Amino acid sequence: MFISIISLGKTPSKVYDIANIFNDLTMIIESGGSQTKLCEILTQINKYSLGPIPDGYLVGDPSNDEPPIDGHIIFIPSIIDSLSRGNNGHNYALKAYEEFSKTNKSANDACIETKVIGANSTHIFTLVTKGVQEIAVVAEHYGRLSLIVTDIDNNITQVERSMESEGKSFRYIKYLPPDGQGTYKLRIQVDNKRNIEMSYALILN
Repeated sequence: MFISIISLGKTPSKVYDIANIFNDLTMIIESGGSQTKLCEILTQINKYSLGPIPDGYLVGDPSNDEPPIDGHIIFIPSIIDSLSRGNNGHNYALKAYEEFSKTNKSANDACIETKVIGANSTHIFTLVTKGVQEIAVVAEHYGRLSLIVTDIDNNITQVERSMESEGKSFRYIKYLPPDGQGTYKLRIQVDNKRNIEMSYALILN
């Protein structure tokens, strides 16, 4: 198995930029939730077109066993809008997320889905894709994650090693298969590095 270590550097990517904005959101919430900063985050995220990950595109491992999403951050623009207005986003989060899930599933800058992972647990997903595949994960406030991506067909694994043992709030991997354009099966592994249940955003191009 070939393993490569990811170094982000300055990666020009909408997926990376969107994930970075949501990561800024969680940092603001951790620090108490400045209304001015939340409004700035809303302005930034509204520059992008976001849609849900298409039904059936992402196959979850049976062991994923997600806890309920109630009480956790849901990573969609309307929640940021609610927080920026001084409202409690949790009060209508589930309804807003249901509406978001019905929006256009094509022609977006990125696709996003909110997952909930148990304490010290692992999520595994697979998808069939081609060409460059970008994957980002962003933990809700106080969360820490690791991210491993494996090209099953070509037996190649990519890992973002930075702070791997303790985890980070934001992870990003950009993968290009050896032939550049061929179809391949990709395995995504997300590890919760904290002893707390948390939600996280899974973002794909």
